[in-house]
Amino acid sequence: MSEMRQIPGFPSYSITKTGRVWSNHSRKWLKLGVDKQGRITTWLWREGRQYQQFVHRLLLQTYVGPCPVGMMSMHKDGDETNFRLDNLQWATMVQIAQARIDRGTNYMPDTRGERQGCSKLTEDQVHEIFSMYRTGGYLQRTLAELFGVTQSNISCIVTRKTWQCVSI
Repeated sequence: MSEMRQIPGFPSYSITKTGRVWSNHSRKWLKLGVDKQGRITTWLWREGRQYQQFVHRLLLQTYVGPCPVGMMSMHKDGDETNFRLDNLQWATMVQIAQARIDRGTNYMPDTRGERQGCSKLTEDQVHEIFSMYRTGGYLQRTLAELFGVTQSNISCIVTRKTWQCVSI
């Protein structure tokens, strides 16, 4: 059996260097799960409360030490499911961003305008709102009713606080 160490802050649990979590109370290996972002998690109890923990963070806290201020855990290869200790390190956001760029995995989708999931308007409708408002014949409240949004939405559009990606 590989070396196990007690998890800091969770005295009833131990973890191996390979990421297996042992319950000293139930004398069993804990089941691991996967969150929506694909990170490996487990649930630990302390003082009557349950806490979801990332296995990669538990490994770093146990075998490397506490997370330094301003740092986060980083998978060197970018694979969230690879929680081998030699693939993990504490890193700043700048280091993490640079590693993503170096690996070519820094995909940031363009979510401006109608590509933003909660958008109620299309770019064509925004153009139409600008055109109608510029004529001076429509109040913001009237445009809001016509397009099914609030007056404050119209105000933000015509003052360019939102929809700046649309050229007018």
